[in-house]
Amino acid sequence: MKEDRSLSVDWIYHITRLRDGIYTYTDPLSYTRDDPLPKSKPTPFFGTEYSDLITGVGGGPVLIKNSTIRVTYNEEVLWGGSGVEDNKKDPRTAVGYTAKKHVIMLMAGAIKVKGALSRSWPVSCLTLAVWRH
Repeated sequence: MKEDRSLSVDWIYHITRLRDGIYTYTDPLSYTRDDPLPKSKPTPFFGTEYSDLITGVGGGPVLIKNSTIRVTYNEEVLWGGSGVEDNKKDPRTAVGYTAKKHVIMLMAGAIKVKGALSRSWPVSCLTLAVWRH
């Protein structure tokens, strides 16, 4: 969230350890599944500094960007031991927002907790993106 209370879904990288070292990029790094070669870290030249950022929530993969389904599982390197599988039906949590700046939080699927609801709707990343779109 920015100082003007606007919301966005962005790919960001911390170039330094300071708050002024946060940059946003139009696209994530160009990884493909099981890519063995690490990419060069992003540089400020190709990004835009986040100068008015108040708060943010990290997570991935991105499911929808600019009203378009765009699952960035591979680009965000969630394959290879992250524990997140893109096509497996697992519990998922998604955060988004409306044009009126209302934040939407959605949980699909659940683990059974004694004394709690036992209904469950596990979904894949793409199914969740299509459902939210």
